[in-house]
Amino acid sequence: MATLTGQVASFAALKVAIETTLIARSWTLTNGILSKGVAFMQLTATATELRLQAGTGQAGAALTGACPQSVKLLSFANAPIQWPAVYGLHAFDAPDEIYCVLRYNVDRHQHLNWGVSAMPQIGGTGLWCSGSFR
Repeated sequence: MATLTGQVASFAALKVAIETTLIARSWTLTNGILSKGVAFMQLTATATELRLQAGTGQAGAALTGACPQSVKLLSFANAPIQWPAVYGLHAFDAPDEIYCVLRYNVDRHQHLNWGVSAMPQIGGTGLWCSGSFR
């Protein structure tokens, strides 16, 4: 397991930090989609959110078998994130699991996580994801 921490000034910077870290841990980034084994994830950053969508494959710049819902980190209109924020990224191998925690505004936290379950016979690819929203 690797644990990395850093400071970011936006969701776009957090997206780059996650992608850079995972590429160094044998993930592939092609046409904006991160993949490793049966895990295919697409991160999309805007000024107000970091969205993660999961799928079962990739065709060019599109996820195939994409989950109709996504998970995300969100900056609230009534309590926006005050940048810079601190992130902790925990990356596991065998099974591949990623846990990202964003700490901001002194005492607030959000999370974005995904991985491939090591549980046998759960069906599908075993890919899962979770986030502070959805």
